[in-house]
Amino acid sequence: MSGRSGARGAASYSWTSALALAAPATAAAIALMFWARSAYQIRTLPERVLDWSLQFVPIDFFEAGLQKFGTSAKEIALDGDYVGLAAVLIVLGALALRRGTAAILGLTIGLWLFAMAVVMRVTGAGYFAVDLPQDVLLTNASYLALALAYGTILLAARWLIHPRPATGARATSIDNGSRRALIGAVAGTGAAYLVTFWLGRDAGASNSSLPLASVNTLRSPTPVPPSPPAATAAPVASATPVATPAISSGAPTVVTATTTPAPSVVAAGQPTTAPTAPVATPTPVPTASGKIVIPPRPSPAQIVSRDQNGALTASTQAAGQLAGEYTPANGFYITTKNAGGDPVVDPAKWRLVLDGEVINPVQLDLPILYQLPSIEIDKTLECISNWVNQCEGVPFGCGLIGNAHWKGVRLKDVLALAGGLKSGVVGIVTRGADEFTSYMPADPGLLNDTLLVYEMNGKVLPLEHGYPARLLVPGRYGMKSPKWVIGIQPTRTVTTDYYGRLGWSKDGIVQAMTRIDVPGLNATLPAGPQRIAGIAYAGSRGVSRVEFSADGGRTWARASFLEEPPFSDVWVRWQGTFTMPASGSVTLAARCVDGNGAPQNTKYTITQPNGGTGLDSIVVKAG
Repeated sequence: MSGRSGARGAASYSWTSALALAAPATAAAIALMFWARSAYQIRTLPERVLDWSLQFVPIDFFEAGLQKFGTSAKEIALDGDYVGLAAVLIVLGALALRRGTAAILGLTIGLWLFAMAVVMRVTGAGYFAVDLPQDVLLTNASYLALALAYGTILLAARWLIHPRPATGARATSIDNGSRRALIGAVAGTGAAYLVTFWLGRDAGASNSSLPLASVNTLRSPTPVPPSPPAATAAPVASATPVATPAISSGAPTVVTATTTPAPSVVAAGQPTTAPTAPVATPTPVPTASGKIVIPPRPSPAQIVSRDQNGALTASTQAAGQLAGEYTPANGFYITTKNAGGDPVVDPAKWRLVLDGEVINPVQLDLPILYQLPSIEIDKTLECISNWVNQCEGVPFGCGLIGNAHWKGVRLKDVLALAGGLKSGVVGIVTRGADEFTSYMPADPGLLNDTLLVYEMNGKVLPLEHGYPARLLVPGRYGMKSPKWVIGIQPTRTVTTDYYGRLGWSKDGIVQAMTRIDVPGLNATLPAGPQRIAGIAYAGSRGVSRVEFSADGGRTWARASFLEEPPFSDVWVRWQGTFTMPASGSVTLAARCVDGNGAPQNTKYTITQPNGGTGLDSIVVKAG
């Protein structure tokens, strides 16, 4: 017996055979990782590691790569991470196969422990994913099942294809201990997936045990003074009927309201008429019978090209045409950090957790959100990565900006559901379902003007823009207006948020910008009077005037506004006339002055870390 055991122990796979046998186990593990991502939105390990590693990429290196290669240079980065993971799993699997059954079992458990205790902790999910918004047990079960499946396939390969015997030894079948290990691994994998399926029934539900908020106990937090008119988005407020609407992913749901809507009022210091907005179907909609209609979940998200940083897709606009007053939702720019796909939130399971430094921590669902007094505003959003000159230098140009009509509720009213803020609060941390975090100071005026919105251009908020709810913070770049919001946490300490950790601006205040839309770059124009037109934006400061030049900046003329801007925090569309000579070329430029009288910074700076500055300038030719 000892001789047979020795022969068996001496048997070993060649490296070529071991690597070949480890490949199917690796392929299965990665496929199951993708399955968990699709079925339960449990982010893959390469996604997590990629997000974490970006904080170590130097800003100058990032900018240089973006300018030289565009997003196409980065599209393979996430795939490269998966290839790297596959290579590691194949090598480790081959090594375990060569060493024997005990090594395979040890590798299986070791990989799971490494993923949950090291990778999760380092990438911000906490030990064993305790800090994730998803169900902690579901996340652990799915990764355990994945690791067991990987180990089971390795054991099966060892049982089916025996290692070659050492010189002088005869081939033998796998011993009883290895067979028992395989049977146990199969049973363990099956049990782990049964647990995963069972826990997955509530995938997407809140991981919080806090009580559900009620509008019946709503009371105001510490009094919040109104913001000065110049820094206000001049929302039109209306009291929404107090009802208990149901959420449906199919046809609109109709419920009975218990009160009658109050008449609309306009914020003090603003025009008495609301701005012209796109045709809207407000949410919820009071009908003649006093009922409220909640629209169904929006259509599937747009398919956008992604790289290791997620996606940067410009607002759609034909070259040489002036941007519209409002940007259509399906043509609005998209910025996301999620290289592997964005969250898809079930409205019936959505919860917004209000904890941290609030008086009575609670969570609220979508029906409660819709019962709060609704606000409608026009607001422009701009990504901090938006270029403001040399637009041809990157694929998205100067198009990471758009203007829309939004509907939602004030952040201060949301916080009032939790009894308001405790004393000593200095900031608000907002969390998205994609683990994105954003920090804003707890300034009373800012809390008054910040909205949690659920509607865009008269329709339910699109999936790619944060359905079912996103934040809109006035005067800040879009990175301060997180999407898919599931958590709001007041804090007594200044917090570094997601983009802050990557080295971007801590406050995200919008830089003034002016863009030339008409004529297009390198356009050929006949001699005589020609139109120049574009947009200008300066955040909450507003735009007081726009100037343009037709001689490369030597002289300037004042442009006129197409629509007198009713509010701040909205772009202005401007136009003017210049004379095109019969021959040669003309260098056009444009700049603005903000509502505080400060001229736009026309010196070129890169977008990192505080947003780009510079003078938009184009050359047109006579012809």
